[in-house]
Amino acid sequence: MVNIAIIGMGQRGRATLARLNDIPTVNVTHQCDQDTDWREVVSDSQVDLVWICTPWEWHLRMATLAMECGKDVALEVPAVMTIAECQELVRVSRLTRRHCNS
Repeated sequence: MVNIAIIGMGQRGRATLARLNDIPTVNVTHQCDQDTDWREVVSDSQVDLVWICTPWEWHLRMATLAMECGKDVALEVPAVMTIAECQELVRVSRLTRRHCNS
């Protein structure tokens, strides 16, 4: 069983939740928006993967914190908007040895 937290419950987040609910080996443990305390969600020891469906401006900070908390990350596209932000995602992924997929 994979425990997944979804951050961003707009249209794309709700669609992601509907798809994930059809997978028997997935357990969605948290659903929240960027205006809630998402930091608590990414630090929860029960979460294996954080699926980020927020506006792209939030992606880098959420993804890096999630990886630093030991979580793998899935991002809606675009993951980030600059080469420097891409390099930061790769740097943190390598440092933490966590996956970051977009």
